[in-house]
Amino acid sequence: MVDAGGDVFAFGDASFLGNAPVGSRQEVKIASSPSGNGYWVVDDVGEVFAFGDAPWLGNAAGLSAVTTLAATPTGIGYWLFTNLGRAIPFGAAPFLGDMGGTRLNGPVLDAIATPSGRGYYMVGSDGGIFTFGDAAFHGSMGGVALNAPVESLVPDPDGSGYWLVASDGGIFTFRRCLLRIDGRHPTESAH
Repeated sequence: MVDAGGDVFAFGDASFLGNAPVGSRQEVKIASSPSGNGYWVVDDVGEVFAFGDAPWLGNAAGLSAVTTLAATPTGIGYWLFTNLGRAIPFGAAPFLGDMGGTRLNGPVLDAIATPSGRGYYMVGSDGGIFTFGDAAFHGSMGGVALNAPVESLVPDPDGSGYWLVASDGGIFTFRRCLLRIDGRHPTESAH
């Protein structure tokens, strides 16, 4: 866990490997390396700090409104995402598109890579889902009145769905399923 001041807190068997330097901007995200023996911390202006075996691959220092960092499954690349849905790749992370220039109903607050690393999901505070590369769209809460903003997305490891998590603890589930409409031919549907 990281607080806004850059202090990292480790729980259970997670290792403490360092805090973001004093004087950096507001820290917004901590992301674990694939081995669990390192992590990246990113602040709201795009400065990235690497600890343990998490490689430093660059940053976008001076960029405004960075909200999250998503690492590739190999850990040799990561993307920074802004509240306007821009995606900035580093290392082996490919650029697969973004929402830059599109009017959004709410800021992008989280993003995560697909298990293959050839895609990513972005989630807006209104529950809108944006998919790129091999990330599959299974539905969203966009256009539905919510009690609190959606702040994170957790994809199913097999790519068959995802969960959205709101700040009030609300969970919204979206999964691919096969429906038999006529008893013979399956039809894919999200619910």
